Amino acid sequence: MMIHTLQDYIPRLQCLQDSRQTPHKPFLLLIIMEMLESGELSENRIRFREIEEKKPFFADLMAVFNSENTENWQPSIHNPFFHLKTNGFWHLDPAELQSRPTAITPTEAYLGNTDAVAKLDESLFLLFVMPEYREILRQTLIRTYFSNIRHEIEQVIEEHRTLGREHIAGDIEEYSQQLIQAVEHPFSIQRDVASVQTETPVRSAGFRRAVMQIYEHTCAVCELNIRASGGESVTDAAHIIPFSVSYNDDIRNGMSLCKLHHWAFDTGLISLDDDYQVIVSPSMSEQGPTASMLTQLRNKRIWLPRDGEHYPAQDALTWHREEVMRE
Repeated sequence: MMIHTLQDYIPRLQCLQDSRQTPHKPFLLLIIMEMLESGELSENRIRFREIEEKKPFFADLMAVFNSENTENWQPSIHNPFFHLKTNGFWHLDPAELQSRPTAITPTEAYLGNTDAVAKLDESLFLLFVMPEYREILRQTLIRTYFSNIRHEIEQVIEEHRTLGREHIAGDIEEYSQQLIQAVEHPFSIQRDVASVQTETPVRSAGFRRAVMQIYEHTCAVCELNIRASGGESVTDAAHIIPFSVSYNDDIRNGMSLCKLHHWAFDTGLISLDDDYQVIVSPSMSEQGPTASMLTQLRNKRIWLPRDGEHYPAQDALTWHREEVMRE
């Protein structure tokens, strides 16, 4: 199925340009692929404000292109953000942008002030998300539009990958330590979204690092602890109240859970009582080995951090029982 979808989109990505053969659209799509690669983009909502932060990357790609071509194109990243809608797989919000005549290109300021968002076709976004298909599409863009400067374009991309990794690594450690130290303050169920400033890859990785540190890479429910030689862990850093609801990375709003128990917790098949004992939903059937892996945990006290200040917040657990737990 995905192969057929890939075959549908390859020719569409090979026909992005108008008669002027501008490089802007393929450059923007390459940057979006890199944002997915790095974790800066994780959902099919591409905000112009986040794209604006990639202007240096866009400018470096454009400089390579201009050095080998007679045209001297300006690195105007807002142009492809608006004009990609003409290719049929790029959809703009607010709706006024989608219906606006292409002859009236909005300014950068307008796109930023309206918090403009683009979405790819869901099927194309899935291809972008999957590494093997993303690489095929990335090479399609590079070979179609930049075959004579392919190596130079690849070099610019790799340089920005390296810069991103170096920048993010320090920010992740700083953010994780801030989260651990924040237990000195009273727990709040929800943070003001306007106060959430940290960029997505730093926020997500910093939260994970802090939770893994205090739970010692151990699943709080089943106590599974497996780590690969490269440091990868079988456990996830799970939010008790989802970040999309609470905007809260407080480590007391988190637990370390293995894949199975993370899924069971998020779907409301299990929760915790005030004594940190496992509650199993009455809707949980006793059929099959996976079911028994959950039902046998009923009333089991979870594995908790060494420091009581790091325990899951009672307010967060109450919210989970009331809003997520299945009756």
